Amino acid sequence: MLYNIRGKYYQFEERSVHMGVLMNVQLTAFSNNRIEPTTAIIELLLKELNSLGGYVFLPSMITGQNIDIAAGTIKSVNNLSFLTIDQTVQIACMNERIDVIFNGNKDNQDTTIEDFLVFAEKALASVMKQNNVYSNRLAINISLLSDVFEKELRDTKLGKKLCNTLDFYNDGEIEEWSTRTNSRRCINMSQNEVLNVITELSVVKENVTNNKRFLCHMDINTIQENAGYRFAFSDLNCFKHEVLEIIQNLKTNFEELGIDD
Repeated sequence: MLYNIRGKYYQFEERSVHMGVLMNVQLTAFSNNRIEPTTAIIELLLKELNSLGGYVFLPSMITGQNIDIAAGTIKSVNNLSFLTIDQTVQIACMNERIDVIFNGNKDNQDTTIEDFLVFAEKALASVMKQNNVYSNRLAINISLLSDVFEKELRDTKLGKKLCNTLDFYNDGEIEEWSTRTNSRRCINMSQNEVLNVITELSVVKENVTNNKRFLCHMDINTIQENAGYRFAFSDLNCFKHEVLEIIQNLKTNFEELGIDD
């Protein structure tokens, strides 16, 4: 079963798709340090990352562009990346961010959010420490998929609670629907930090059968207004610990609403 979600395709067997299927997890540190893909840096990071256990990485490159508006020039640049052979886990060192990414498929659903974030924290800390990178913002993004629902959206438990539309739509079945909520929460790290806790809920369809499922995307990040480069690699563990509690609450809410009587 093939789903096009946020511009990427995910394939799952019918029996493997259940409430709380993990589509992807991403831990990000935003920074202004570009990691040059020199041979020495590649060899150092490859040794560090493969020593963490759990995944075996190979180096690769991501082609990007630097646009200089004042000079009117566009320059292609190669950014460093590390990718597992099955392409399910990637560490991407871009110009202004470092991402550690897990992409779910039918073969790796035994991986939990907690398990991957433990690894992601260690991997990101290694990259930041070896390259003396400090970050001004941290973020965790997660996407979860629900069971198939066969009712009209407004007749599901989730739809009854969250789906409010203009009167115009009351006479017909809803084919597409989404909602986005952002609430701010304070957490205690080396100093008090404020988080955006963003949840986007939507309906997605399988490409062939048109089976409908709920997609829950969480984006939890430190607020943009605080732009100081204050996060060192040693702050990642505290950030992960604080955010995991929020993630578990949101995941539980989503699972409870996604199960119809």
